[in-house]
Amino acid sequence: MPKYTYSGDQAALILPTKPRLVLDKGEEVEVSQAEHDKLVKHKIISFLIQSGEIKVEGAKAPKAEKTAEEKAAEAAEKKLKAVRDALTKKSIEFGEDEAIEQLEEKLKAAG
Repeated sequence: MPKYTYSGDQAALILPTKPRLVLDKGEEVEVSQAEHDKLVKHKIISFLIQSGEIKVEGAKAPKAEKTAEEKAAEAAEKKLKAVRDALTKKSIEFGEDEAIEQLEEKLKAAG
C-alpha cells in the first residue's frame, strides 16, 4: 500500500478522499492503491507530489489508459471476430485476408 508523508508549511493536510484522510506534517499515512490512483489525477495533490511536499512510497505505477485509436482497434477486432464466428457457425467459408465489409456481405447474403 502506498505511504504518504507530508512536509509542507501547514501542520496538516486533508486529502480529498472518502473517508477524509489527514496527513499530519512528518507522519506517514497509508493510502490504498485505488485512492492513490485517484489522488495522482487531482490537480493540487498531483502538484504537491511532484513538488515533493507529499512524499509517496510503495505506490505501483498507474495502468496506462488506452488511446482512442487503441480502443477503436480493439472494437474493430471484436467485430471482426464476431462476424467470423457467425460465418463459421453457418458453415460459410471465408479467407483470413478478407476485409470486414466482404465478410459482412457474405453473412448478409447467407441470411
